[in-house]
Amino acid sequence: TTTRSGNVPISPGAPQPVFGGGVQDGYCFRLDPSLSTLLWGTFLGGSADDNALGVQFDSGGQVFVSGGTTSVNLPMVGTPYQPTFSGAADGYVMRYNAAGNALLSSTYLGTPAYDQSYFVQLNTADEVYVVGQTHGNYPMTPGKYGTVNSAQFIHKFDHALGTSIWSTRIGNGNVTGDISPTAFLVSDCGQIYVSG
Repeated sequence: TTTRSGNVPISPGAPQPVFGGGVQDGYCFRLDPSLSTLLWGTFLGGSADDNALGVQFDSGGQVFVSGGTTSVNLPMVGTPYQPTFSGAADGYVMRYNAAGNALLSSTYLGTPAYDQSYFVQLNTADEVYVVGQTHGNYPMTPGKYGTVNSAQFIHKFDHALGTSIWSTRIGNGNVTGDISPTAFLVSDCGQIYVSG
C-alpha cells in the first residue's frame, strides 16, 4: 500500500524503519490470519515520492513488492537488472525474506520517460512477472508477441531480479497510454492474464 504517514506500525528489525521522504512512501506489512496482530511492517521508499501497488509470495514465502518511484536512492540489493534510476518516474520490484526483516534483492524498471510497475506475479518455477505502464522506449524481446510504441509492458525476470528473461509491450501503439492495469495473473500453466 502507500502512506503519507510517518507513524504507521513498523516491526523491530524492519528493512526500512523510517519514512523515506517526499510526500508518500510505500508500506508493506503482514498480519496474522485473524487480522489482529502485525507480524511485520516496513516503509519502502527513497527521498522522493514512492508507491507500492502489487504484492506476491513465492513458494518459500518470500515477498515481492512492485510499484513506482521518483526516488533516485531506493535501496538496490543483490545484482539488480537495472541498478540506477532512469528518468521522470521508474517502476521497481523488491524481494524480502519471509520474516520481513531483510531486503534480499531489488531492481528499478524504467526508461528516461515515465514508467510505473503495477502488479507482480510468480509462476510455479518462482520466476517473476511484472506488468506496468511506460511512456518511453521500453525494450521488446524479438520473437515475443507485442505492439511497438504501446504504453503497457510485461517483463519476466529470474527469481533474484538480476536477469531479464524477456519483455514486451502491449496495447494499441499509442505511447501516451490507453490501458490502466487493474488485474494480472500468471496461471499454473504459464498463461498470462491482464485486465484493465
